[in-house]
Amino acid sequence: MATIVDVIGTAALITDESVAGGVTTELNLSCYRPIKPGDIASLSAETLQAGKTLASIRVSIHRKSDGKLVAEGRHGKYVANPFEKARALEAKL
Repeated sequence: MATIVDVIGTAALITDESVAGGVTTELNLSCYRPIKPGDIASLSAETLQAGKTLASIRVSIHRKSDGKLVAEGRHGKYVANPFEKARALEAKL
C-alpha cells in the first residue's frame, strides 16, 4: 500500500502544472481494516499544502463495497520546479 500512496500522491501533486514532481521526503501509512483479494478499492488524494519547495499530500483508500476507510497515508515531497528555474534562466539571458 505504501507504493499506492507514493504513486497516487505524486499524481495528485503533478495535476498542478507548476509542479514537476519531486522527491519523497516522508511517507506514513496507517492501516485500519483488511482488504481481501478481489475487493475493489476506491482511492482519493488531496494536496494539503504546496509551497515553493515542500508539499504535503493525504491519500485515502476505502473499500468500495462498504465505503469503510482501509488505509490512509501522508506523503511529503520536496518539489523541484524545473519549469520555474528554466523561465528564470531564460529571463537572465
